[in-house]
Amino acid sequence: SPEPAFGTALLKARTVTERVFGRLACSSWGLTTLPPWVRRFRRVRPFVTAKLAIFHTASLTTDTA
Repeated sequence: SPEPAFGTALLKARTVTERVFGRLACSSWGLTTLPPWVRRFRRVRPFVTAKLAIFHTASLTTDTA
C-alpha cells in the first residue's frame, strides 16, 4: 500500500520544513518581525523575497544555516 510510504515522506518533509522556518525566524538576518515601513503586500512580498535570498545565500556559504 502506498499510503504508509506517503505518510512517512510527508512527516519527513514536515520536519525539514519546520527546521527551515525555525532557522528563518531565529537568525539575526532572518524573518523576525517586519519593520514598520513594511505594511502592505506590495512591500511585504519584496521584503520576504530578499530575506529568503539572503537565507539561501548564507546556507550555501556556511554549514550552520
